Amino acid sequence: EGLPSTPKDIIQYGYNYTGDLYNGKREGVGRYIYQNGDIYDGDWKNDLKNGEGTFTFREDSHTYIGEFSDGSFEGYGTLYIIGGEKYEGNWKNGEMHGKGTYYYPFGNKYQGNWVLGKKQGKGTYTYRFGKKYTGDWYNDQKHGKGLSLDGEGNTYEGEFKEGKMDGFGTYTFKSGNVYTGGFSKDK
Repeated sequence: EGLPSTPKDIIQYGYNYTGDLYNGKREGVGRYIYQNGDIYDGDWKNDLKNGEGTFTFREDSHTYIGEFSDGSFEGYGTLYIIGGEKYEGNWKNGEMHGKGTYYYPFGNKYQGNWVLGKKQGKGTYTYRFGKKYTGDWYNDQKHGKGLSLDGEGNTYEGEFKEGKMDGFGTYTFKSGNVYTGGFSKDK
């Protein structure tokens, strides 16, 4: 009685999908186990990962939970990495992009702007033992104006280039002595 049900399991060329189909394509909610062992659980549209989902990489056990668009990490999501690392924030075309926070092993963290997987724009890198940099970033390095605290009471406020104090700035020693002037490659 009624219409015959459509099977929800498809095994083809070593791949495995369990979930909703529409016109022979993955559409709706489903689970896909890739030939290499990676697993995606979540929303599908037009045979691509679209909407909310979880992607687990078999090779290194990284897990991404968040939004997808046309098969890529896109929108807001969290990538969990073995060893306590994780990134929470915005993604574009599978890359960290926009506002986000990266938690490194041993307590370090970067909170700020990302462009295609690199620290770029305004951001703060905080080290576990009190060291901290707040300012401009370019291509994953301190670059532009910033404030650096060394965790021992010394501070530098000024220009950075390719990760080093470079240009005009003020270095205040923990003793209270102050040097204001030009710097070149941290000197």
